[in-house]
Amino acid sequence: MKTESDKKKSGISAIILCGGKSTRMGKDKAGLLIGKKTFLQQIEEHVSGADEVLLSVKDRRDYPEIEARHIEDLEQDKGPLMGLCSALKECSHERVWVISCDMPLVDWNVAQELEDYLMDGIDAVIPVGKTGKKYVLCAWYRKSVWKILEEQLKTGDYKVQHVLENLRVCYVAVQGITDGPGKFYNINTPEEYRKIIPEKIKEKAQQTPVVSFVAYSGTGKTTFLEKLIPKLKAYGLKIAIVKHDGHRFDIDHEGKDSDRFTKAGADVTGLISSEKAVLMDNRTVDPEEFLKKIDGVDLILTEGFKHGPWPKIMLHRKENGKPMPLRPEECLAVISDVDVEDCENVFPLDDVGKTAVFSGCPVSGGGLFTKNDMNGFIFILWMLCCASWSLGADIFVSPDGDDAHAGTEEFPMRSVEAAVRKAGQGHYGKGCQIILADGIYHLAEPLLLRPVHSGLTIRAKNPHKAVLSGAQPFVADWKPFRDGIMRTSVPSGLEMDVLLVNGKPMHMARYPNATPGERIFQGTAPDADAPERVARWKNPAGAYLHALHNRMWGDMHFRITGKNGNTLVKQGGWQNNRPSPPHEKYKFVENVFEELDAPGEWYLDRKEHILYLYPEQGTDLAAARLEAGGLEELVKIQGEGSSPVRNVTLRDLVLTGTRRTFMENREPLLRSDWTIFRSGAVLLRGTEGCRILSCEFARLGGTAVFVDGNNENLLVRSCYIHDIGSNGVAFVGDRSCYRGPKNYREAKGMSLERIDRVPGPRNNEFPRNCMVDDCLITRTGLVEKQTAGVQISLAREITVRNCSIYELPRAGINIGEGAFGGHVIEYNDVFDTVRETSDHGSFNSWGRDRFWVRDQMALSQDKDVVLLDIRQPNIIRNNRWRCDHGWDVDLDDGSSNYIIYNNLMLSSGLKLREGFYRKVYNNIMVNKTLYPHVWFRNSGDEFYNNIIFEDRYRPAGNMDFSPWGKLMDRNFVHVKGMKGVEPASELARQSGNDRHSLKGDALFSAPGLGDFSVRASSPALKLGFRNFPMDRFGVRSRHLKALARTPDIPEVAGNRMEKRETVLVKKLGAEVRIAEGEGDLSVFGLMPEDLGRALVIVKVQKDGPCSSAGILPGDVLLMAGGNKVDGVEKLERLLPSSGKLTVTVRRNQENRKADLQF
Repeated sequence: MKTESDKKKSGISAIILCGGKSTRMGKDKAGLLIGKKTFLQQIEEHVSGADEVLLSVKDRRDYPEIEARHIEDLEQDKGPLMGLCSALKECSHERVWVISCDMPLVDWNVAQELEDYLMDGIDAVIPVGKTGKKYVLCAWYRKSVWKILEEQLKTGDYKVQHVLENLRVCYVAVQGITDGPGKFYNINTPEEYRKIIPEKIKEKAQQTPVVSFVAYSGTGKTTFLEKLIPKLKAYGLKIAIVKHDGHRFDIDHEGKDSDRFTKAGADVTGLISSEKAVLMDNRTVDPEEFLKKIDGVDLILTEGFKHGPWPKIMLHRKENGKPMPLRPEECLAVISDVDVEDCENVFPLDDVGKTAVFSGCPVSGGGLFTKNDMNGFIFILWMLCCASWSLGADIFVSPDGDDAHAGTEEFPMRSVEAAVRKAGQGHYGKGCQIILADGIYHLAEPLLLRPVHSGLTIRAKNPHKAVLSGAQPFVADWKPFRDGIMRTSVPSGLEMDVLLVNGKPMHMARYPNATPGERIFQGTAPDADAPERVARWKNPAGAYLHALHNRMWGDMHFRITGKNGNTLVKQGGWQNNRPSPPHEKYKFVENVFEELDAPGEWYLDRKEHILYLYPEQGTDLAAARLEAGGLEELVKIQGEGSSPVRNVTLRDLVLTGTRRTFMENREPLLRSDWTIFRSGAVLLRGTEGCRILSCEFARLGGTAVFVDGNNENLLVRSCYIHDIGSNGVAFVGDRSCYRGPKNYREAKGMSLERIDRVPGPRNNEFPRNCMVDDCLITRTGLVEKQTAGVQISLAREITVRNCSIYELPRAGINIGEGAFGGHVIEYNDVFDTVRETSDHGSFNSWGRDRFWVRDQMALSQDKDVVLLDIRQPNIIRNNRWRCDHGWDVDLDDGSSNYIIYNNLMLSSGLKLREGFYRKVYNNIMVNKTLYPHVWFRNSGDEFYNNIIFEDRYRPAGNMDFSPWGKLMDRNFVHVKGMKGVEPASELARQSGNDRHSLKGDALFSAPGLGDFSVRASSPALKLGFRNFPMDRFGVRSRHLKALARTPDIPEVAGNRMEKRETVLVKKLGAEVRIAEGEGDLSVFGLMPEDLGRALVIVKVQKDGPCSSAGILPGDVLLMAGGNKVDGVEKLERLLPSSGKLTVTVRRNQENRKADLQF
């Protein structure tokens, strides 16, 4: 249980300063309106993420509509410094966000970004503008600062800026904060208020409508416009028309004065007469900026500008023999002589007798248009281009709406798909929002957002009350079948990979039955596909066999297509990049009718269209909501060619109900263990600056968020991602961007001499500069086990910050290879991982980069070779890790160029294998130590100023050289209760370094409560260790904190020095030991069942049977004479007195046979 002191450390207070006089404004700034809310109401909403909110006021009776606690100044009329001091003194928490009431644009996202800089030793975090202005009243402070403020006030100095001279301040540039330049704006005067609020509204209202007419040459658009302009003029409208010429044009006449001026180099040339004037800009001109210069007209028509940002009317003539220049759904209207389905407003072209009706206006054909046609067309042109034209217009959607409605709040649309099509027509502008009322929106197809949707926001009217579902509802007529099982007919076209009853997924009929709490697949059985069981199944076609990889590295899945006798016929198993047979023990089958025998199971007879369900106890099927999971994706944000989708936001939504994708998962991810399927509930391809904010992803069959290829500056923040079939968030580049081998097949025969020496990526087809921040990610990998909470592969500069990630089958955060580095992993809380697999960590990485050539890795020590792919270091800092089935942090197979510091590792320590240039310092490894596996000489590794719990390292592989690494020293070995200190002699003996490393009691502050900071008298501080925050791991948002749990804190054990015993087996001529622990499992690539049985060769005697057969130290003896090796005693019974014995040994993670002669 947390003490009051703990709560003060971990919580956040917010202070809103409202005690000013607003002299320059002439009225109370807190009451000014921004939209429909006052400044103060807007700020109150922005700081709702804090644990408490205080209002600094002149009088407690001010602003009674605000629920926050009101704090009066200790002394009146002393300025904002007194208000800040008075409120800080009353705060319950040490970390305090302060904001004045004249900065209503600064939101909680900005506050969270700035909070990251409020580290130990910092009193205040102050944003600084481009001009050097310090936003002292929009900043983070520590509560304890009030004492310093009070001392300054006593001197009569009331200037806020002066207090900074006595504080330890971190200054942060506003330009470096997301949307910072647009949010840090003081509003102190009526002029500033008009500038920031009314002028933007005025600009929207006065924006001259523009519409582009698009067609191929010969369609008749010029003739059409020629007829349209006089009709518009007849309505009293002032019209401008601009023609787009894709080629060079000249309106000067050779030799005329204007021609001579232009050729002389004039940038702008003007001609004026009594009747007309022309201004020629001889420079490259942005069309949008050019059109803004046109003033005094009611409507601007353009001919061309197919790719421009304005609403478009497309003309299309069939006899031209050309395709439509645009998609109909992109257009405001289409005028054509063929039927068009994907546009709401279609008019005839040269089609006599056709009649169209729009908004009650008859339109009939004749020539191009009859008189009535033209009048109707003019009506809709004007209504759509002018009445609905506004930057940032909103489209409202409700389950009770109608897609024929205009999409206003009073008359909402019904389907999100139609609203997205409407938003993509262009006239809604870059600030458009689609606002969803409470309810479930069953999508018939994924929402496709293209470049035309740039700037669009799709959000819930009330957070987490609007649900986007890929599942389709259906109605059932249940009838009893047998033994409590019910059945119903279903529509013939109903696809059903997932069945949800009242929103809860049911299990396909399976063997063995699902048992919550079972570690792997919720239950497995060695006889899942045994002939005796298969014999009971009449027709298993359509069933699935799920199994672990035989080394438990991941999973594999097979679709059963039938049976041959009592043997299953199946296809699949491609879901692992390092193939193997299915695990003999860990497997199960599903979707078998004969196995329908437990509540919560179902089976669909696709031939007869009959659904069978064994309902859970208490389920009222007559009233139950039934849904069949079908869609693969819910939202696709997809650029086109060189045109990205920019600044699309998804906010406050719930996304659910996608189908499982395990059979599509087959693309190898270079030489990682993984394959991948590029799909997700939200799929992004070719995007810039998009955001997914405060969304809930729940009960999905595949990945939640997949960032595929060229994507930049994506932010995923404050999301709750849970009960997911595959990955939580995946960043995966296209393999075309990689200069090394794309898979294991390409790597065969590769040598250092033959690798591409050009550093970095080949192209930009990879995610970069993206962030996952403040997300709760739990229970992912429910279907696919070779997955992660956050997966990163072929990407650069991905930040994962302040996430709580737990209950996963494999790693919490996984980096697939070194390409291309620059990732930052910080302030995360990752635990309960590697629950169903083996030989991984809560953090896991590979470094199978270009230098990773099997027999030549030790020759790769040239930095220019090792760092060809990982161009920037990956940083892992200020995280808490716990993994009880592997390592807390596992840098496997060549992972290089890492900086690891300020991490609390609660269970299994740190593994570093086969890499270069790892710098590890100032970490705490509770009850464990460093595991150096298969290091190279001159690896450049550094390990210093860490606190470990064993006076030894746990090496594996060939580590018989000295010294290890570049620097290993000044480490502290915690020995609970030890008086004084003494040299860590075993560390020094092993590493050939550690000359100054010590052991003793580290004097932790409160380890039982998870606070492993050391007291001021700790001897670890004298060696160079520095305390780091113990209260900043995991999510920060209030609603996520309420949901998230934290890891169990282990009891601190005494220093452990157990040694591995070795035994001389004289008949073998070798000294051996029992294979044990995760270290041997990883180094030798053993099966879990080999631990405690197989024998590791430690030493080989000259001229003995092992030496003569070529068996080496480090080999593992697995089989002898066809029998599995099971310890020394049983092995000795298998060894003959004379003759030959064939044995199987494991070397370099491969099995090989050898003949021993006795």
